Formats: sequence, C-alpha cells, structure tokens
Amino acid sequence: MTVRSGAGKFLRENLLLIATLLGVVLGIGLGIGLYFAKPGDTLLLWIGFPGELVLRAFKLLILPLVVSCVINITASSSIKANGTMGGLAMLYIVTTNLIGALLGLLFVVLIQPGSSDQEGGGSGGGGGGEP
Repeated sequence: MTVRSGAGKFLRENLLLIATLLGVVLGIGLGIGLYFAKPGDTLLLWIGFPGELVLRAFKLLILPLVVSCVINITASSSIKANGTMGGLAMLYIVTTNLIGALLGLLFVVLIQPGSSDQEGGGSGGGGGGEP
C-alpha cells in the first residue's frame, strides 16, 4: 500500500468530516471578513436569509420528531410507568411556572417598571416630568 492510496482511502472515508471542518473554517473566515468590511443592512439581510430558512426548517423537523418519540415511548411503556412519567412532567411544569411567576413578581416589586416617581426607587424611564 502506497502513501498516495492510503491518503485517498482516508479522504474517502472521512469526506463528511473534512467537509464539515472546511465549512466551519470558511464560515468563521467569512464572518470575520464581513465584520471588518462593515456591510450594509441590505447585504446582511440577504446573507442572513438562508440561515433563517435553515433554522425554520430545523424547527419544522424537530417538533414532529419529538412528538413521535414521546408517542412511541408512551405506547411502549407500562401504565404504571406512564403515570409516573406524567406525574413527574406535571410536577416539573408546575414548579418551573411557579418559579417563573415568583421571579416575575420579585422583579416587578424591585424594579417598578412604569413608575414615574424618581424618588420612590423606580427606574422611571429617564428624566423629565412628563409621564
């Protein structure tokens, strides 16, 4: 086996990995180049459009995949395990919503958004006497 045939075999077997790494390096280079080139808003919009389409396509694929996996797992497990998983899921949902609501109330009390009283500790949204 020669070096050339060994290198060709390596390239064929790892083509996807090499293409991915090359794409990452080119993307970083393009990003740095565009940062220093200071492109206009229209060019940035055109550059961002394919990326936005890819992200939307991922969202379109991931949600049905997750739902089908949950249905498959639920159908293949026992009734007792389903009840346990359902109870844990409800506990998780209630706990996270409760923590979020309490944090929201705490920040509203501390920050007092919309308060125009400058001396009362609220942010007031800047100077001036106009509401």
